[in-house]
Amino acid sequence: MNIFLSFIGNNDCYPFEKTGAVLTVLAEGNFDRAFLLYNHEKYLKPGEEIRKYCRKHFPGLKVELQAAPALNPTDYNLLYPAMYAAVKEIRKQHPDAQYTVSLSSGTPAMHACWIFLVKGGVISARMVQVSVESGISEVNFDLDDFPEIRQVKEIKAEMTRLARENQNLKKRLKTEDRGMIGRIIGSCPKMLAVKEQVRHFANGENPVFIYGETGTGKEVLAEAVHYLSPRKEKPFIPINCGAVSPHLAESEFFGHCKGAFTGATSKKDGIFRHADGGTVFLDEIADLPSDMQVKLLRVLENGSFTPVGSAKSEHADVRIISAANAQLADLVKEKKFREDLFWRIMGSRIELPPLRERGNDILMIAGHMVEEMNGKQEKKKRLGKSAADRILRHHWPGNVRELRNVIQTAFVYPGDEIEAEHIHIVGVDFSEEREIVIPDKGLDLNRDILPKYYKAALKKCGGNKAKAAKLLGLEPHTFRARLRSL
Repeated sequence: MNIFLSFIGNNDCYPFEKTGAVLTVLAEGNFDRAFLLYNHEKYLKPGEEIRKYCRKHFPGLKVELQAAPALNPTDYNLLYPAMYAAVKEIRKQHPDAQYTVSLSSGTPAMHACWIFLVKGGVISARMVQVSVESGISEVNFDLDDFPEIRQVKEIKAEMTRLARENQNLKKRLKTEDRGMIGRIIGSCPKMLAVKEQVRHFANGENPVFIYGETGTGKEVLAEAVHYLSPRKEKPFIPINCGAVSPHLAESEFFGHCKGAFTGATSKKDGIFRHADGGTVFLDEIADLPSDMQVKLLRVLENGSFTPVGSAKSEHADVRIISAANAQLADLVKEKKFREDLFWRIMGSRIELPPLRERGNDILMIAGHMVEEMNGKQEKKKRLGKSAADRILRHHWPGNVRELRNVIQTAFVYPGDEIEAEHIHIVGVDFSEEREIVIPDKGLDLNRDILPKYYKAALKKCGGNKAKAAKLLGLEPHTFRARLRSL
């Protein structure tokens, strides 16, 4: 068995956008398995993206994530014990494998520790490096004056001490959720409650259901639940139920045998087999065909399923997280969704608020998107005041997804500051262009319209009446008097 070992480096984090050192080596090598080490939990999501890429392009390769926790990736005292323990664990599982180690992903300190591990005899491995100029090349240090690295008793004693310190660090990392929770941007009361639910539900095994309008970020929430859970190193596989053909849904979910149907020229594993030990995220579960709802219920009850064309039942240990932008209870009443499945997936429910109800969270999210795209495109853009004002005025019916598209479009313009004219909002801007329709019977402004704005202003200002009055252009005493009259 040929095994590839590497850290996940910053250049490996976007496998579908650019090829980093990890994918470069995997594309050229003939590997059966790859262990990707991570020093911090922020690399779990990129690790899953690499795994997803490999399932598509290298179907015979199994990718596993291996913790080597070190908060400071340049501290040899933390790195070496963490890598030593990780390599020992991998070798224990695969003692007879042939190993290849990459010296190109991660920090220079990580590269040096790989050399210490290999030249010190902890692991017998071929070392390779990747560069733009020469591609992949082997590193062998076949030099007469290269120093011999030995593991003497003093080094082992020091290693024991450092390993013990790193165990304490590992315990802290296990409880540290700032990385994953930090990906859920927002500090309004509703989002703070959502974050608390995510922390609470992550440690359980019950199914989790997420309700939210289209584009509110349900998949980000599902990822946070997975990566904060004990299943974090196992696969996280999202699937949009509405995008799966009803005729191929069973094969997509449970796999099929060779010859099971026309076009089935080989055996194929479904998402539940690929996700064994991990999590499957079923987005838009309301669109799941009725016959698949029955089969999913069986998986939820005992973890068993039957591939198409097989007479043999298989088992997978998978946690289900589902989501919908429709109220499933209404669909149950209309007989469009199975009631028994409804109760099985509703064990733990999270409701994501739409972007228009999140106040200044909108600017926090926009700022985060700008920073993220600056990192990807190596730019130094920032949101100008006029752009921020325009973003705050928009209703955002498409929620976070619409905001992301707008920010991406703004990045095509030159200059470092994003101005209002760079914020292209497609469709209706509800704050400026919405058509006003007055009922034939008329309306009472003081009863039907203005109270909604009073309540919205209070909500936006966290209940502060003085700030709410200023937001509406009213004197504080006038605003308070109007509130009393409601």
